[in-house]
Amino acid sequence: MNGPRVTPLALLEDSRCPPSVRCVWAGQVRVQVRIDLGSGSYTAELKQGVPIPVADGTLELVTVGPGPADGGIKPQAYRFGFRFMGGL
Repeated sequence: MNGPRVTPLALLEDSRCPPSVRCVWAGQVRVQVRIDLGSGSYTAELKQGVPIPVADGTLELVTVGPGPADGGIKPQAYRFGFRFMGGL
């Protein structure tokens, strides 16, 4: 296994600014995930662009799709990209 296995459990927040709106704040995405390591698993909250310590490295939510939408996005349509920097 090359790094931890990450499973999204729940979308906690998607406050990204839709393209047709002028926003003062760009917003953020937060997701609850299960992180499986060789030694066990646990849940954590990831915020896009903010790495958290995992094992002997860091895990970061780097991509969220689709992009922000005016009418909302169905939960099953979300796709997340994660990056693990380090080793196990």
